[in-house]
Amino acid sequence: MLAMDLVERFEEAPTSAAAGAAFFDVVSTWGVRAFFARAYSSRATTVATEHLARHQHVYARISPAGWEDAYRRANLDRNSPMIRGIQTRAESFIWSDILPAITELPWDGWRTLPDFSIENGIGVPVHGPGGYCAVVSMGFERIDLSPRERRAIDLACVALHDRMKALSPVPADIFVPLTTRERDTLAFVADGKSDWEISVILGIAQATAHSHVESAKRKLGARTRAQAVARAARLGLFF
Repeated sequence: MLAMDLVERFEEAPTSAAAGAAFFDVVSTWGVRAFFARAYSSRATTVATEHLARHQHVYARISPAGWEDAYRRANLDRNSPMIRGIQTRAESFIWSDILPAITELPWDGWRTLPDFSIENGIGVPVHGPGGYCAVVSMGFERIDLSPRERRAIDLACVALHDRMKALSPVPADIFVPLTTRERDTLAFVADGKSDWEISVILGIAQATAHSHVESAKRKLGARTRAQAVARAARLGLFF
């Protein structure tokens, strides 16, 4: 299988950076110009751009000379299709499908990418418990993949993430897990219960129940209770 051929290139790598480099060596033959793999807390994708670096863990990063400086100068995390993609997708995505060049939320990267011979990209998200989300992302000179090659890359990226995560554990202080009470109250919110009903069920004050729900919302980076429930369910926090 093509996917297994890709996996064999990095499965014995001694470090996450080496695993990323081995993978990049292969996919660069398909026009990949830039590559990175990062993990975030779910809140990190919603905080202000200038604070984003504090809530991420880089597994590997390879890019053309000057790209990192250009990225920082142009503040390209703002409205990034990659970041929006991992917020909204469980499956792989093409950058321009998430945020086209013409949109109400323009991304300055579309003007910067051509300077580095990058036309578009693919992101492969990986979600996990406790608000964990990661992405393996590739910037392509031109995306010209057969369906078989695209599937192979998607599968290999998930395996690559797992290998890099094992080699480079994410620092615990990046993520703020939900407490048992926060999970419980949010689960009752999912069942349609009010703060008062939750307080009666758990034998706590209504204000305390409300506080637990609001704390869970903040940790999940959610603006509404419905959004918090949706994110918690997606991350498997109710099971």
